Amino acid sequence: MSKELVKPKPTLPARVEDLKNFVYIRQVKLASYREAVKRLRNGKAIKEEYEPLVIEANELVREVAFGKVAIGEWSAGLEKAKGGRGQTSSAKRTSLKEAGFNPPTAWKYEKLAAHQEVIDEAIANANQSCEVCPESRFFSLIPKPSNPAPIIPQGKYNVIYADPPWPVGQIIMDKWEAPLEEYKYLTLTLEKIEALKVGGLAADDCSLFLWTTHTFLHEAFHVMECWGFKYHVCITWDKGSGWTQNGFHRRTEFCLYGYTGKMNIKQDGEAIPTLITEKAKGHSIKPDIMYGLIEMKFQEPRIELFARGVRDGWDAWGNEA
Repeated sequence: MSKELVKPKPTLPARVEDLKNFVYIRQVKLASYREAVKRLRNGKAIKEEYEPLVIEANELVREVAFGKVAIGEWSAGLEKAKGGRGQTSSAKRTSLKEAGFNPPTAWKYEKLAAHQEVIDEAIANANQSCEVCPESRFFSLIPKPSNPAPIIPQGKYNVIYADPPWPVGQIIMDKWEAPLEEYKYLTLTLEKIEALKVGGLAADDCSLFLWTTHTFLHEAFHVMECWGFKYHVCITWDKGSGWTQNGFHRRTEFCLYGYTGKMNIKQDGEAIPTLITEKAKGHSIKPDIMYGLIEMKFQEPRIELFARGVRDGWDAWGNEA
């Protein structure tokens, strides 16, 4: 960003309660500016008539953004959770709740604080195009983190259990903050997931359990094929809760079962259900019941890929294992 775009930060309150009011008051005022600019544009006004309003509005956008930066810096200083993919500690949740913030909003502000250099760049671009800068513009300028494809371990296994870091991305809208914003962790592109040499871990007869979501259900079938497995059945997990997108409440996830060679599931005894119900314990944490079902029907050796921890009777591979 060029030096001429750099401006001093606005003078901000010190207390988080006052910061919250600072942001709110300016957001209310900003809404009236947006409406005024919209009316002028719809009335076919020439640019010179509404350009001063746009510049004034973007000064408010800037003040609001740096107010949120200050809140984000305060939030980032709160106690963090020990382990877990971007999870928020109970102490931090309590502090946020007392201050009137939820974790998705707080992390959104933390992210803006970590990349506050984009604020003046986005506003300068908006002024140049004579538009009121939307908040989403800031986040579109933040570079995405890179995550190199991991190296798969050595060994041969009867069972491979995988919960890949699907490229969920970030869903940020001006009027709605997606739950995904709280759960920041590095993901892999579909190409990198497909290219993982998971098939090299398979014994002659091997079963694969592959977790996926509604968004990546179609891609998961292709990933299974790329890894050298044949799809057989889908297990649906009812989490008891979820979030709504485009009019659908997504409270289920899916575990695809496939195999290579011959199916090595024990045919006697209790069958594995294709519908399981267990309350979700946190973002991306899969149901404990799945481990018991697999252990009941499949012999060792077993490996969990992208694991969060180590479990008896399993090898584990992943950043958090």
